[in-house]
Amino acid sequence: MLPRPDLCQRPEEAPTPLVWPSAGEVLAGCKLTRGGLRLFLTLHRLALRVAFLRGYRFVPDQVAFHLPAVSLAGVLDYHPDHVARLGRELERAGLLDCGGHVQKVAGSNLYDGTLWAVKVRPEALAPRVRADEWRHNWRPGFAADLDARTGAASEMSGLQAEGASAEDRYRAAEARAAVPD
Repeated sequence: MLPRPDLCQRPEEAPTPLVWPSAGEVLAGCKLTRGGLRLFLTLHRLALRVAFLRGYRFVPDQVAFHLPAVSLAGVLDYHPDHVARLGRELERAGLLDCGGHVQKVAGSNLYDGTLWAVKVRPEALAPRVRADEWRHNWRPGFAADLDARTGAASEMSGLQAEGASAEDRYRAAEARAAVPD
């Protein structure tokens, strides 16, 4: 019996795998403080993970995601105000665009976290959070978090209280960035 013609055809070549630029490549020529460097390395790692989990098929110029600053502060053992200052340093360096995200809950506008647009490719322009990202409802369950006091601050303080490792705190922040709710 002769083989079927469709089985004799050569398979298409596999797509070339994505080569994600390292944070070092993106940082080439940037002068940052030690804290700014730590924050960018963490944000870049989160951005690559979020892009992977979202199934990006190409390397974008930037990756935007929602993550409360208290989660990042917990990962880095910094105060949230210090994370905000370091974020401004990264914005001036053209590596980041960020800002507080507000959501309407029971008629009131409440801060529900921070939007982070992180530069991923060295040759890309400075990142910008797009208008549709500002309008997006990143945390549909935010009202329930408020009522039950189970948000990011509660999660991170619980991890710190039980002495969780930096990597465990990072994994919690990564999960919250990838699936904000």
